Amino acid sequence: MFLVDAATTQALKTSGALTLAQGAGDALDIASTTIGGRLALSGGSISVSGSLIARGGTLMLEATTGDLELSEHAQISAAGSRITFGDLNQDTPAGSISLLADAGDLKLDAGSTVDVSAVGFGFAGKLSLFAANTAHLRGALKGGALYTDLGGEFVMLANQLDGGLPFDAGFTRSFQVSLGQGNISITAGQTLTSEKVVL
Repeated sequence: MFLVDAATTQALKTSGALTLAQGAGDALDIASTTIGGRLALSGGSISVSGSLIARGGTLMLEATTGDLELSEHAQISAAGSRITFGDLNQDTPAGSISLLADAGDLKLDAGSTVDVSAVGFGFAGKLSLFAANTAHLRGALKGGALYTDLGGEFVMLANQLDGGLPFDAGFTRSFQVSLGQGNISITAGQTLTSEKVVL
């Protein structure tokens, strides 16, 4: 697990392949006050098979020449957090996640998770996806909140789409999708609810 600590700002850049793999050992017990960190990762290509967590923070992964892939067990989260002071609960807002494939495909494999959802009465965050070629959306995208006016924001720009859009994943404040080619389809039985919709 890769944990972005509170109030941390870090960046890592390479022109080669960048791999984030799940290591051995037990999962970390993350304190609810570990919030607001920022991490930017840039590589020629990026492959993620572990967990990358920045509660209420900012995560940016950018593949500059190849593909950006989240494998089956990958988890990327900037979800919100609940901080307790005695009998008082404070729900902090979720942060933002940007996944960018500048020249290749964006691959969210089945079993992967990208999470900007809210906790309690907090606001959900923002998820931005970009694929110069094809966005393969097979994983779980989470942007929900307790109420629709607290829901997340979803923005995707891709040349083509492979897979389904997260119509029911809680992105109820903003939902924007732009494709270079192909169709955007809302099929029978699907509902898209958001304060701002651009397709």
